[in-house]
Amino acid sequence: PQAVRITFERGDVQPLHAGASSKILLAFAPRGLVDDYLSRPLAPVGANTVTDPQELRQQLAQIRECGYCLSESEVDEGATAIAVPVFGSRGRLVAGLSTAGPTFRMGPDVIEKHVAHLKEAAQRITERLAD
Repeated sequence: PQAVRITFERGDVQPLHAGASSKILLAFAPRGLVDDYLSRPLAPVGANTVTDPQELRQQLAQIRECGYCLSESEVDEGATAIAVPVFGSRGRLVAGLSTAGPTFRMGPDVIEKHVAHLKEAAQRITERLAD
């Protein structure tokens, strides 16, 4: 009943430490890249952007463990996003797959469904890449 629009501008550069689609890439990046990235200052992007390198390292470990990233208001106020990794034939990260919506529409049940659908889609993509 409420119209909400979330936009993504093609070509916009997003820092790797803010938002689900960026953090999923950072979480599964080679350790050297992560160490290099976290050695620089992390600027806030949104209200909930994590800028402490140690806290971010803990989040990245949790993301790798559970296989998805959830972010709320890390980039856009009032937006929740979910992302999962997509792997290539050699098990290396090749992309991230994500969805986003207004936080007030992204309750626990909705998030759980989105995570399941995203993981399923990422698995299908991974299998196709292996062909």
